[in-house]
Amino acid sequence: MKKLILNIIINSIAVALVAHYVSGISYEGGNLGLVAVALVLGVINVTIKPIISLFALPVTLLTMGLFSLIINGGMFYITSLVLENFIVKGAWFPGVEYGPVIIGPFYIPVLGVAVIGALVMSVISRTMAWFVD
Repeated sequence: MKKLILNIIINSIAVALVAHYVSGISYEGGNLGLVAVALVLGVINVTIKPIISLFALPVTLLTMGLFSLIINGGMFYITSLVLENFIVKGAWFPGVEYGPVIIGPFYIPVLGVAVIGALVMSVISRTMAWFVD
């Protein structure tokens, strides 16, 4: 029970950081909204994700596991569809100019933002769990 509550707190903090740093992801409702997002994301990852992962196993094997990033992004997006206070929408990348390297601005669609958000949340939550354990 203590570990479950700790995972919910870690995922809530990770969602807050993702919403702060990833453009196109936001939440409403304060701390209670964060806990709701963490709970719903956990339920979706336990119920829907294994079924989709099983059906996508051939594609995941062909891409050597990279398709699992798309699956995680899809779970992140499904969470935003279930909860009204968690919003994932497309965003504009402003572009980068670093010496001779120039990347112009471009639009990142909703699934792209969801994949980026899921990847960042995964790194944050795993790192925090590693420090806590």
